[in-house]
Amino acid sequence: MVEIHNDIDIELRQLQVEKGRQLGIMLSRRCNIACPQCISRSSPHITIKEPQYDVSGLIRQAAHLSKDGVGPNILSFTGGEPFLNLKLLERYSALANDYGLLAGAITNGFWASDLKRGKNILSRLHCLCRIDVSTDFRHLQFIPFQTIENAISLLCDSGQMGEVRFARQINDEGAYNEICEILEKHDVSDRIHPSSLIYLDSKGCPVVPQYRRADRAPLGPCFAITPVIEPSGRVLGCCGCLGNLAGSHAMVVGDITQATLFEIYRSFHLNPFIQALRVGGIYEAINIFTTLLVHNWCIPWHDRESPCFTCFQFFKCMSSEDAKLVMSNSTLIARFAMLRFVLFGEEQGIDLLPTDARAVAHLCFETSQHMKQLWLG
Repeated sequence: MVEIHNDIDIELRQLQVEKGRQLGIMLSRRCNIACPQCISRSSPHITIKEPQYDVSGLIRQAAHLSKDGVGPNILSFTGGEPFLNLKLLERYSALANDYGLLAGAITNGFWASDLKRGKNILSRLHCLCRIDVSTDFRHLQFIPFQTIENAISLLCDSGQMGEVRFARQINDEGAYNEICEILEKHDVSDRIHPSSLIYLDSKGCPVVPQYRRADRAPLGPCFAITPVIEPSGRVLGCCGCLGNLAGSHAMVVGDITQATLFEIYRSFHLNPFIQALRVGGIYEAINIFTTLLVHNWCIPWHDRESPCFTCFQFFKCMSSEDAKLVMSNSTLIARFAMLRFVLFGEEQGIDLLPTDARAVAHLCFETSQHMKQLWLG
């Protein structure tokens, strides 16, 4: 697990600033298709079909923490393609509901190729309150557009429609506009979440196409920051491409086979890297850590549409010594903790900080205005 400096001991409930708390659970990396840009390295060749840890026990822990206001209140089942194992998805979503938790899933929609079969599948998965459909021009090479339309129609009828996560690509206006028209027809035109496609090389590392290159990373906070438990039990603080970084690095917040969910969440909320990305994004994080560590990371190209390429390179290049130095900086941890309270309107936590950290609280208010200007710019 990531070691947290002992000088700062803040109750987890005092750091929980997100009103919609979510925990990602990858049931498997097995998928019915193999997209070259897949950030979870999923494919039909994966043989492991279930997580290598006790998911039922995890759900019980999540429910206990949720009642105390410190843990997740929605579990998002993902993969891979979670609909490949309907029994598993049905069992865990029902168990989550039994314990008072919401359950959702992310799918490529392949199961909707036949409307009748798709309707039956959704009736089995009635415990899922929200189902997101992931698609883009790569997915559409494997999953016909009509199947995606069927999935959207069935989900709208069942009341389980979440978002369509459409990864944008140059010259894809036709498919994107067609998806928008389908959503508008069902009176859910706001349910599309355009994102940028991550390009991966043969080793699973992000690369930037020439037409998307930029001299700096995109501005703004990262919205991919959420705990995600991989099938092996490793827990990342990000649902993006950092899963392609092997072993332990600064964004690994623990292993659910070796720690409790409370310990995982504590590491997540006290991790200064995660807090920096949540508050200011990778652009601001690089500036902060460059100053702190007196080190200049050489990232020659950035992706103007996605921060993931920059983030991947940043953590890939960071040494374990630098990571430990940041992790042991209680003042920095306190500063970002307070920034989250200030930026998200929950300032009461300032008085709960240890005495040695209260001196930096005033920096939060000053920096928060700078952050907001960056977001708007």
